[in-house]
Amino acid sequence: MKSNLLTLSVLTLLTTGCIPRTPYDTTGDNTRQYNNRQYNSQQYENRQYNTRQYDREQRVYSAPIPVAQAPREYVQQTQQVVATPAPTNVSYSTMQTIQGPKLTVGIHPTGFIFPNYRGKVVLLQIFGKECPHCMNEMPVINQLRAKYRDRFQVVAVQAQDPMNRQESSQIINRFQMYYPIIEKNSANDILVALKQTYNWRGILPYGLLIKNGIVEYTYSGETTDEEVQEMDEIIRG
Repeated sequence: MKSNLLTLSVLTLLTTGCIPRTPYDTTGDNTRQYNNRQYNSQQYENRQYNTRQYDREQRVYSAPIPVAQAPREYVQQTQQVVATPAPTNVSYSTMQTIQGPKLTVGIHPTGFIFPNYRGKVVLLQIFGKECPHCMNEMPVINQLRAKYRDRFQVVAVQAQDPMNRQESSQIINRFQMYYPIIEKNSANDILVALKQTYNWRGILPYGLLIKNGIVEYTYSGETTDEEVQEMDEIIRG
């Protein structure tokens, strides 16, 4: 009975308007104020959200994307193609390969030019017939040749004592060196340029990766996984 009376009293007070309205009372004008504040807050949040969206879109479309992080499609569509300046002060030599055909090589201060392989990335491989480390890296070079058959070429220089016919045949077939090999005596101009320009001191193996006639990468000693990865990236371009 007391509970019913209490409920009735509260209802009576509500209908007479004797209860002070709290700031968030849902029975009077403050309802609209609260709702307006709630709505305005949502509008504010929307503005903040839209601003973030806008900023994010601005960053995407107005700021340059680093090439290393950009999707390949973006790089292909937006990256400007800059023509590589033609090397100057080129001195051409004709060298005899052990396979028979002669090879023309252009030597200049920043690299080498191989007219026979224009448009390809060329690995100038310096090796020795009695160098075990040189033989150890042959499979890696052949993997690159197989992977980039249409854009990659190897030209080798045998920098130790000249090979006789039997030695050259055995090495070529065993290590699948089915690319031009120039003997030390015929490749003297190349070896002199390596010593004068690249401070080569006869360490074998030694390699130079040449793109558009310019030396892009060199390594000394048997190649590491990191060096192979870097060469792969340069060839892939």
